[in-house]
Amino acid sequence: MDGDKGTGCPVPMQDTDRGRRMPKQDPVEVMRAAGLEPCVPYPGSKTPWLCECRRCGQTVCPLYNSVQQGTGGCKHCGKKQSARTRTMAEEKAVAEMCSYGVTPLDPFPGVMKPWRCQCVACGEVITPSLHNARRQGVCGYCSGTAVRAADAEAAMRAAGAEPQVPYPGGNVQWPCRCTACGRAITPRYASIRGGQSACRYCTGHGVIPEEAVDLMREAGMEPQVPYPGADTPWPCRCTVCQRTVAPTYNNVRRGRSTCGYCSGARVDVAQAKQLMVAAGLQPLEAYPGANVGWRCRCLRCGWIVKPAYGRVVAGGGCPECAPGRIRTAEPALLYLIVHHRWQAAKVGIAADDSLRLREHLKHGWTPLTRYGRRTIWRIPTGGQARALEQALLTTWRDGGAPQALSVADMPQGGATETAFLTQIDLEEAITWLDQQVGRAWRVGSEGAQPTSPSRGS
Repeated sequence: MDGDKGTGCPVPMQDTDRGRRMPKQDPVEVMRAAGLEPCVPYPGSKTPWLCECRRCGQTVCPLYNSVQQGTGGCKHCGKKQSARTRTMAEEKAVAEMCSYGVTPLDPFPGVMKPWRCQCVACGEVITPSLHNARRQGVCGYCSGTAVRAADAEAAMRAAGAEPQVPYPGGNVQWPCRCTACGRAITPRYASIRGGQSACRYCTGHGVIPEEAVDLMREAGMEPQVPYPGADTPWPCRCTVCQRTVAPTYNNVRRGRSTCGYCSGARVDVAQAKQLMVAAGLQPLEAYPGANVGWRCRCLRCGWIVKPAYGRVVAGGGCPECAPGRIRTAEPALLYLIVHHRWQAAKVGIAADDSLRLREHLKHGWTPLTRYGRRTIWRIPTGGQARALEQALLTTWRDGGAPQALSVADMPQGGATETAFLTQIDLEEAITWLDQQVGRAWRVGSEGAQPTSPSRGS
């Protein structure tokens, strides 16, 4: 074809089934030069090509690329050639082995196979291959990589361990008996050679089950099952509270708490319920945990509350009945006070019996006076007082008045309910509170909802 002219290719170019063009050299001639006769047309440079070896007659499938680069061909002939390169005359092999300091005892088996020899230096019989002898030391005993059984036994005896079976290997547990305490031990020769002790009982790292039981009994624990291991939970009965617990031997040995119930770390659910009832709280759900709110009904005020068991144990109780707390169904105080030096206003609520407002007055806060009355209102219920406080705060924040003071400025608390006087309309706030307080008194119920100051009463 016209497209093939001037390419310099001695054979016509044609596309293969892989979409690649024929190489510049004739592939068939390349394969024949390598001693292979193709059986099928050229399949591509990276596809196995079915051929017949012209030397041994075997059928092979080399890659054209490999044959062209000189690394492919007949694998059967290649193995025979490799074997011929690994063989050598016995006289030459014996001479080479003798140069490494060993005397061969058997005929030469081959370069890669073990060859029984005797070390001239130490007299030990060893089996290195000629290949390994060329790459590394020949005698392991002379180099320290091999161990004589007699030397290993002598080392174990010097460490205080009498071997009970022949030498098993450097990293294998070796059954022995301690010459000091007489107990059965299984040290490793490699560990002894590295400087470790042979008997873990003599060093205190081993545990004798009988001694472990005695230790647990001294700690007030009566084991219910045989010794399970140093770090495995050991079912025991506490001799103080008679409950079943499972401390580990190591924790008891280190002096840590044994019975979680006696130490307070664990809670008996039945006793927890009894304590809540004794504190005036009737649980309404299952025990949730020491630091999780436990839904109860107060036996004094009747409110549904959620005190944590841990707080009740520490002396707490119903938050509605606590002294100084704002009770939802009882009267409370709502106040609007100012601090002239800081030019700030604060809205807040307090219980009738609380000293909260007095603490603010001690720190320089003062209520305002309007129409002969101070800006302190008594609200029928704590719930209504809290709703009024939150409604006024929402109006301040929505109007662009952020919190004015920090916690450091108000160590007595209440900094989150403050605003700068320049950013709020104080007169409007007082008027709105007057209107809302009157409405709350008129409604006289928890359902009375305050309206926003910006919307009027």
